[in-house]
Amino acid sequence: MNDPRTLLESRLATLRVSLARTAAAAAPVELDQTTQGRLSRMDAMQQQAMAASRACVKE
Repeated sequence: MNDPRTLLESRLATLRVSLARTAAAAAPVELDQTTQGRLSRMDAMQQQAMAASRACVKE
């Protein structure tokens, strides 16, 4: 039989990993034109906004 404390600690670890991934996805977009074009930046900014909205929903 599983210990409730162990189950909660496991769930907490999973949530922390998920939160770290969300934070990385919502990081500021680099705007250096020598490394990426305008459409790539727009796509990155859209992905950033979507990650931020997912983070708000999870909280």
